[in-house]
Amino acid sequence: MNPPLDVKCGPLLRYVSTDYRGNKGPRALYTMLIVTKDGESVYDPPPILEIAGLNTAKHAPATKLNAEILHQERSVTFWRWKIYVNLIADERRLAYRINGHKESLGFWVPGAQQPMRIVFYSCNGPSPLGEADLQASVSR
Repeated sequence: MNPPLDVKCGPLLRYVSTDYRGNKGPRALYTMLIVTKDGESVYDPPPILEIAGLNTAKHAPATKLNAEILHQERSVTFWRWKIYVNLIADERRLAYRINGHKESLGFWVPGAQQPMRIVFYSCNGPSPLGEADLQASVSR
């Protein structure tokens, strides 16, 4: 990545909503989050997300979005991008990269009249309860 980022978590993609009342048709909002370690990262300029496919014109250049800082604590920074997507008739893949990283990443957005297909996963880590505490709480 250039400038370098020490990414500790992410990128995490979140679908937020779709506004069907827009003049240009339905418009979806996604957000993307990364968490970076401050000591090993360069923030001048702030992280840049490049997305190919937001502009549906043939051979359109990738759209560059600047990140906003959500939170800084304990030598890490939480960065977020807001990604507005005008939905068209067909589903399409949006390819992206952060700070010019060479890995091929992307996500699919549905067509304007297609249902959203989404997978959700949550992990809160290991249980703070010991096995004996867990058995006691289950038997109550």
